Amino acid sequence: MQVRLLHRNDSSEIQVSLAYIRKEEPNALMFVVPVTETGDYLVHFSRNGYTDEYLPFEVTSFRQQLYVEYVKLRKERVLPAATVAATKVKMVFKGDTIVYNADAFQLAEGSMLDALVAQLPGVQLSGGRITVNGEFVSSLLINGKDFFNGNAKIALDNLPSYIVNKIKVYKREHESAYITGPSSETEKPLVMDVNLKKQYAIGFIANMEGGGGTDERYLARLFALRYTGQSRLSIYGNITNTGDMARPNENNEWKPSDAMYGMRHAKYGGADFALDDKEGRWKFSANASVLNERITDERGTSGIRFFESGNTYSRSTNTVLQHHTFATGSVGGNWKLPLIYSDFSAGVTYNGTDYNAFRRFADFSREPYESYFNASLDSLYLGAAGEELRRNMISFSRDWQKWNSKILDCNGRLNHIIKSPVEGDHFKLDLSGKYNHSTHAEFSRYMLTNNQEETRNRYFDRPSSQLRLQTVAGYVSRNDEFRREIKGDYTYRRERQESDNLLYRLDRFEEYTADKRPLGVLPSTTDSLRLCMDLSNSYFSTRQTDAHSVHLSLRQWGLFRKGDTRTGSLTLDLELYHNRVRLDYNRGMLDTTAVQRNFRVYPGIRFDWDRFTLNYRYNHGIVDLLQTFDIRDDSNPLVVSLGNPQLKAPRVHSLNASYAIREQKHLRLIRFEANYQLMKNLTAQSVFYDRTTGISTYRPVNVNGNWQAEVKNAFSQAIDRKKKLQLNNDFSVKYLNSADYNSTDGQPRRSSVRNLFLRDGIRLTCHHKIFDLTVKGNLVWQHAESGRTDFTTINVLDYDYGISALFRIPGGIDFSTNLNVYSRRGYSDRTMQADDMVWNARVSKSFLKNRLVCIVDGFDLLGKLSTVRHTLTVQGTTETRYNVMPRYVMFHAIYRIHIKPKANK
Repeated sequence: MQVRLLHRNDSSEIQVSLAYIRKEEPNALMFVVPVTETGDYLVHFSRNGYTDEYLPFEVTSFRQQLYVEYVKLRKERVLPAATVAATKVKMVFKGDTIVYNADAFQLAEGSMLDALVAQLPGVQLSGGRITVNGEFVSSLLINGKDFFNGNAKIALDNLPSYIVNKIKVYKREHESAYITGPSSETEKPLVMDVNLKKQYAIGFIANMEGGGGTDERYLARLFALRYTGQSRLSIYGNITNTGDMARPNENNEWKPSDAMYGMRHAKYGGADFALDDKEGRWKFSANASVLNERITDERGTSGIRFFESGNTYSRSTNTVLQHHTFATGSVGGNWKLPLIYSDFSAGVTYNGTDYNAFRRFADFSREPYESYFNASLDSLYLGAAGEELRRNMISFSRDWQKWNSKILDCNGRLNHIIKSPVEGDHFKLDLSGKYNHSTHAEFSRYMLTNNQEETRNRYFDRPSSQLRLQTVAGYVSRNDEFRREIKGDYTYRRERQESDNLLYRLDRFEEYTADKRPLGVLPSTTDSLRLCMDLSNSYFSTRQTDAHSVHLSLRQWGLFRKGDTRTGSLTLDLELYHNRVRLDYNRGMLDTTAVQRNFRVYPGIRFDWDRFTLNYRYNHGIVDLLQTFDIRDDSNPLVVSLGNPQLKAPRVHSLNASYAIREQKHLRLIRFEANYQLMKNLTAQSVFYDRTTGISTYRPVNVNGNWQAEVKNAFSQAIDRKKKLQLNNDFSVKYLNSADYNSTDGQPRRSSVRNLFLRDGIRLTCHHKIFDLTVKGNLVWQHAESGRTDFTTINVLDYDYGISALFRIPGGIDFSTNLNVYSRRGYSDRTMQADDMVWNARVSKSFLKNRLVCIVDGFDLLGKLSTVRHTLTVQGTTETRYNVMPRYVMFHAIYRIHIKPKANK
């Protein structure tokens, strides 16, 4: 018999001494477990000809003895004269770890990691965000180590799927656990660990891809990875104008609203380096990435605003040309000493944007009749509006904008965990800092037509800087014998923020009124610029915050016995928070200094038992001091903002419960979750709308009656004996009661809207040796009603259904395709009631012993893709249309390089 010891959280093996039989107990087996820390473990028993058995147990002290009456290994049955076809198991549960076998999933040649992850049972992938059985994955690891600071999207888009062996999902223990002891399940982040195949774990691999297609579409991509036992170096680079679109059969959950809006020409790349000590005493990592993109974004909206005196109807278009540069770099690492664990991180980020836009907006007292979407705006802009349209028009504005912004952000952190002389206890000390500096220069030529004609030529100058320093000191007392942990820490934070908003009315000079100066040109002298400053809408502010908090926590675990282990825990949290805010503010005739002091108590309680969790939190917010000033901002001609000295702080009660089920026989994953949130004194914007001018005046007020409740269920299971059919379903129901204030006569009236949301997504996947087939459907239904006489009940339904397939054709050809229909019902605009059929296809074949892969992609072959988004609040509803990537066909090729170390040849 062979006996192995495993970590329960990730099933990794721990070396144990050989088992032996005691002479005084010949029928008893005894072995020594040389663990160095308390926690949850598995004992694995195996013997040739018998099935494996696992025994879970918990170590609470280093002198603990575990007695087991017997462990029964069942003899494997051999069926004579039978032919058994091997079936690769897709998923197994090892303790609390889910292990996916990558080879059990069929993928088209040239697929990246995202294609594999999207097919995993119980996994949802959307825009780089991964959830497993309804739980968010906080970080993506490669061979158990961080990759680009856990940025999942970089690995998903660039790591080839063919090099992946297994994917593990588990709660990750912190590296300081050898001093602190095991963390509670709530403190462990959920991670996805991508394990590479043995032949790729050491050596050099590279993927080079290039392609071109119709409508001037292009793509070039490079990914290279050098791996050793203690180091890793990876680089990636991409040049494309295809946006972030779905590839055939690679992400069955993709929908048009997931597409990046606008036409994008992007160049991005980065590098990641990691080095570990062979003995595990220290590690170091560094990474950098840069993105440069040009975006052409066109969108139009159709909106309704709810008022008791009668709704108003808006139309708008916005055309944007944008050049964006984003660069980031960071370093980090840790070192482990017997009595001290330390880690550090530092990073810098730059974000720069050049922006040019033209916006049109109109309000109407009655909904305009339009032969096509936003036809009323074209009629007004071209001067071809009929008498009825002009009579119903409240306001019409045109705004040409040009601005530039630059943001620099720096941050650093140093953390120490120090072992205490008291057994099981430790100290912690955390130091961190952050600095941010930004500039924003904006030009605007604004023309307004309402009950009068007005033209404004404006220049905004908005510099700001922020410095934040924070220190945390704490002590943790842990007693494994009594299964109890007490934490206490003190945090001090100082923050200083300087923020200016300077508005210059250039139209006060004749040459700017007559448009003799192009947009973006300032007066020749600084004195001239000062003469046109709009003092009532310009301000200088300096805010300094000193915050102190004391956090106390008590956790008791092992409350109940379950077999030979103990489970269940209760955690009590209490935070005492105090801050002092000083605001120096200068605006027009107002020059003041205000001081605000706040004291808050934040209690919380959490109960865990097996896979059931119940959590309650209370949050008492803090009023933004600036909102309490009695000021008026009318820098936007159609929007006036006021302050409210009577504003109170909001209070929020949150209750969450969840329960998870895992069952190996049917590859079953089930998770139930329920949430409730009650909001008191929620800050809302009371709106007064002037129907003669189209001007909206906003004032922050407190409103009660806001609450929401939600129930969610995630389900995944194999539904046939051979586990070739996998069913996934995600369902949720949410009720939201929203309260607000609005009026058209100066007397705020409370408005309440009851919203019901129903979402369901179902996916059935069939795996066969020559094909994969997926059938799926999704729906989102929103129902909204109100007791107001002027409110029209809303029932909006978005649903889609489709099929995806991958076929292995003789001759080594892969053909993958998906056909989906996206439908919309219940929209007020008749042109938005639509059924859009989207068809994508791919043909791929490998050559040169799989080193070269040739691919032909067809995206939106029917040319039916459109993007519409609907939003509903207590103040109104908005339907928005965006421009998206046109259909195209692209040929591209991938060349793979794999170099093994000489020792492995």
